[in-house]
Amino acid sequence: MDMQEGIKIIKEVAKENNFELTSGEKYFEVFKDKHHSVSFRVKLNDVNYLQVHQWEEDKNGGNYGRCIYSLRNINDIMKFCSLMIISSDIRAGR
Repeated sequence: MDMQEGIKIIKEVAKENNFELTSGEKYFEVFKDKHHSVSFRVKLNDVNYLQVHQWEEDKNGGNYGRCIYSLRNINDIMKFCSLMIISSDIRAGR
């Protein structure tokens, strides 16, 4: 699969579900609320799959942690999009 198409899908789903996006073709952030971990960094790596990192809050403010998902095909991308939407719907601290 062309991962640039996967990036377009993730960005479109994010926009349709009112996530904020940073710009970038191979590296971008998609988030609603970093404090409650509905924030992801997506990065196209050198071997043509997408790495997803989740925001980790700490006493210094926080940062993106290690890669938690590797998206290698359209099925992975669809699952991640679902997870992104569901995470937003059930997050803590409403």
